[in-house]
Amino acid sequence: MQESSQHAQPSYQGHAGPGIMLLSAALFGYFGFAYSWDPTGVDGQFLPFVVIVEWSLKGGAIGFVIAAVLSFLAAWPAEILYAAVGIITAVGFVVGGTLDLLDDQHTVMSPFLLFFFAAWNGYGSIMSLKSLLRGR
Repeated sequence: MQESSQHAQPSYQGHAGPGIMLLSAALFGYFGFAYSWDPTGVDGQFLPFVVIVEWSLKGGAIGFVIAAVLSFLAAWPAEILYAAVGIITAVGFVVGGTLDLLDDQHTVMSPFLLFFFAAWNGYGSIMSLKSLLRGR
């Protein structure tokens, strides 16, 4: 006797909910908007890596808030946005940290800290994005 089994489609199990997205937005927003960013060095030289890091933080905060709000409407697109913003900010941190290392007179923050955050955000975002796209 052969039993037929019907498999119900599992409901979507998210990777990051609105709470995590808002926490990310708060962290990025605190450092992006509350910190005083001056893109000129003491010698008046324009420092592009300061602008890159500043707007990686500000843009990340804005993107994470949008993802959190979107998650109340549609979880999957919100998580795709959250992961994409995480990857974009990771790239910004790598570029900013590299330019910071190349400038021996100015610094935006520890380049190694930027690389650590880039690796943390980038790895998590890439793994999340792969999982989201594979499960769709």
